[in-house]
Amino acid sequence: MKVVFTGAILCLIFLTCVTGVLSLHREVRKDFEMPAYMGAVPNHVQSAILHQVPLGSTKQEVDRYLQSRGVGQDGNSTCRWREQEGQLNCVIGTHPPAWNLVREICLLSFVFDSDHKLRDVQVRSRLGGPNLSLE
Repeated sequence: MKVVFTGAILCLIFLTCVTGVLSLHREVRKDFEMPAYMGAVPNHVQSAILHQVPLGSTKQEVDRYLQSRGVGQDGNSTCRWREQEGQLNCVIGTHPPAWNLVREICLLSFVFDSDHKLRDVQVRSRLGGPNLSLE
């Protein structure tokens, strides 16, 4: 009986972890108009973004694109400008359900040159616990 109970608890923990990660992947695919068959891994997300806002785009074009997709306004993502570094940093997955023991966030950095043109888009994924740092 003890083994069955332990197995059930482990199965429940595993399912909560998997559903949290899958939920973020669904959201990222929706935010960046990625097909369902495409995994929300950093290289794919970067390609999807650059397809919509190519290198050389202005800060205003990047802002408009993110606003049109709800990034930074949907309650589960944030964006903040770092003028000194010439970059806009966004985090997707900021408010996971409280029951998620393991969570994943997607970190986006839009890097601009001195003429305020998009020079690079960096995408990272971070996996951690409930107190995962958003930086």
